[in-house]
Amino acid sequence: MSILDKLKELVAAIEEDSSDEKEQISEPEQQEEEQSWQDHADDSGSESEEFPAYLECGQQESRDVYDILLSVKAHKSRLAELVIEYERIKKEHLAMINSLNHQVLEDLNSLRLEYGVPEEGYSIQFPSSPEDRVIFIKS
Repeated sequence: MSILDKLKELVAAIEEDSSDEKEQISEPEQQEEEQSWQDHADDSGSESEEFPAYLECGQQESRDVYDILLSVKAHKSRLAELVIEYERIKKEHLAMINSLNHQVLEDLNSLRLEYGVPEEGYSIQFPSSPEDRVIFIKS
């Protein structure tokens, strides 16, 4: 018998032994699983029937929930303050924009009067850089 044949027989014997062990191990495990499922089914059936209509949690658990709710309230309050501050700043900027737009119109009207440009029939080209000039163009 060659070494290769002996190795094949040895591997076959080892595989056979391990499969026997797995079968022996899996049978008790399977029985335990079945028992566990039966116990769980029995427990869940009795729990749903026996669960009280009123259940009060412990002091620390209640305190933890209260602290979280208090934190949520504080964050909402801070968010409201930020929204109010945003609206105040937005109102200031909109007022400044309105004032500057009004100033531009006054300056353009002054230029129109200074150069004698008629009120109607001309459009205005605004400067896009400091070197550009305001131009009145006949439409």
